[in-house]
Amino acid sequence: MLGDDVEFAGDTFARDRVVDDGGQAFPAEVVDDAQDPEAAAVGERVRDEVEAPALVGILRYRHRCSRAERTLAAAALAELDRGVEGLRTLARTNDDQLVGVAMAPAVLRDGKVKIHLVFSGAYIESIDAPPEKDDAEAQSGMQQAIYLIAHECAHVQVTTEKDEAFPGTILQKQVSSYEEQIFSQINEASWDEYAACRLSAPFGSGHLAYYEEGLRGVVGVARQKAAASRDSFWKHRDLNRIVAELGAPMSDPLRMAAYTFGHIDGSNGDAEISEETRQAIEEAGYTEAIEELVAQLRKLWDERGEWIFPSEFDVLGDVARDLFYKEGLLITPNGEGANIQVWDPAMYDGPVAA
Repeated sequence: MLGDDVEFAGDTFARDRVVDDGGQAFPAEVVDDAQDPEAAAVGERVRDEVEAPALVGILRYRHRCSRAERTLAAAALAELDRGVEGLRTLARTNDDQLVGVAMAPAVLRDGKVKIHLVFSGAYIESIDAPPEKDDAEAQSGMQQAIYLIAHECAHVQVTTEKDEAFPGTILQKQVSSYEEQIFSQINEASWDEYAACRLSAPFGSGHLAYYEEGLRGVVGVARQKAAASRDSFWKHRDLNRIVAELGAPMSDPLRMAAYTFGHIDGSNGDAEISEETRQAIEEAGYTEAIEELVAQLRKLWDERGEWIFPSEFDVLGDVARDLFYKEGLLITPNGEGANIQVWDPAMYDGPVAA
């Protein structure tokens, strides 16, 4: 029973699971140390009016939709009243192969946190027309619809638990700095998807293969994309751009690991990661990071109902922080801004003093 915590959309549109509920703007001024663009290291500072980039991507399902559906979805999400001024406009990711099909963003109504469930009607309509027993394709479509609904309803439970543990926080507490904006995205995405996948796993038999495929895809290109972003930085010198272009691909494997291991942990011992995926993680140099992330997620799960401070989730962002450092990016707090240092890890073991 969903009760008063759920707010249903008036229509059904395609989706993204967007984890950035923060989105406040922070003042910024870029202070460039004017080193040679070809230098191997640089330290800079952001402050005063620069909004941290959205690092965390969205899990995208293997479905296609028409141009009209995409346009309608964009308008519907952009017009959603979340009850708070200044948030990022909701938008779903889509490309030629993968599009989002459901979403569960938090909204504020009369001071109370609710969850607005949005679905693409094309992917849940089969729930209303039970298929014939010998129609395997229709049976599969119905099962996918059930799992999709169960997963988004699990997000209702996850958000409700955090709202009860930390009242007055979701959509109400301003993030204190640029640096916190960056890592709180990773904290929230990792926990929310791990917990939602663990809760909804009994409804998604066979879905693990999709999560593993996504994990192998992002882990296999993470460091290559990080290196390319560093190479570009020496030319454009844009702080937000290097944070987004290096941070996003390096944190994507953590997000997909949260999906994958959440599903595994919710399957009552009936599922385990494949050797193919395990090998892909090892070859990409992500074994230690993902093992640490999963250990912390499981600990937080075991402590549900006993959380005291939101900072207990910072251990998740710390895993990403360590990955960024190893790829030549250091983000540290500096008032409402941050100090950002970039270097070539092939030349230096850490940031280089100017």
